[in-house]
Amino acid sequence: MPRQDLGRGANMKVLVTTTGRYCSSLIKIDLHKLAMQHSETLLPQVLHSVNTADRSYIAFVADPQLPTMYHNGCEFLANTMLFSSIHTEHHRRMTGACRLGTMTLSRTDLALASRALIPGGEWIDSGGGQIAARAP
Repeated sequence: MPRQDLGRGANMKVLVTTTGRYCSSLIKIDLHKLAMQHSETLLPQVLHSVNTADRSYIAFVADPQLPTMYHNGCEFLANTMLFSSIHTEHHRRMTGACRLGTMTLSRTDLALASRALIPGGEWIDSGGGQIAARAP
């Protein structure tokens, strides 16, 4: 099912991978430079997304007690922040219920904000792929 309302500047498709009652919720806060959201789903699913705007995003697991999630084939752990570049394609597999938080910023604003988020470093958006940084 195509879901263009899930993210600011992203096109997403969701495939639920099991039977059962599907339920999802999305809370969005959209400010001038910053957009934040919290999403929750109850069934396992695969999500395909393409960032279409000139915005980068940070994603993090909002509930570490829930089953494992995989991002582009790599385990996405609860103590990890995912930094993503603009115009990139992503595949995310949720093995069960999922709660995820995200925020999007312009490339410049995210580079500035990353100084506070990454101990001893700054994330430089080179325009490709994604970088996962462990939280302290």
